[in-house]
Amino acid sequence: MILIFPVAVSLFLFGTWMVIGYFDTCILEATDPKFDCWAGVQIFMVFAGIGAGLAGLMALLARVLLHTFMRPGTSRLEWVSALVSGVLLVLLFYGIIHWQLGTGMKLGARLALWLGISFFVCALSLMIVRRLIREVGK
Repeated sequence: MILIFPVAVSLFLFGTWMVIGYFDTCILEATDPKFDCWAGVQIFMVFAGIGAGLAGLMALLARVLLHTFMRPGTSRLEWVSALVSGVLLVLLFYGIIHWQLGTGMKLGARLALWLGISFFVCALSLMIVRRLIREVGK
């Protein structure tokens, strides 16, 4: 039950990034001219996999740390929380990349910031979704 949330977050992030990557590289053709559509998608796939894996680790950390504070819920709550986390993380990270925020930061600081954002969003979505769904169910 504890692994549902981090795996779902990773799957949602990877899938959403792949859709964005395909749209960016193949439909909008916003890539380097030396790469064709498929090569651009493959490069995007590598980075999307790395990002989804790291966000999944942060989701696992958030889930484990919040496990003692939260009553056990259903797997439906985990999937909804993962969907909310995935959408928010993709929107945040795509905005950071698109608007080139934090370009003056060193690579280690940028990675730490992204991991912190992932942890914070995952923990917050777990708590808020559980609270809202339990309130609606009453």
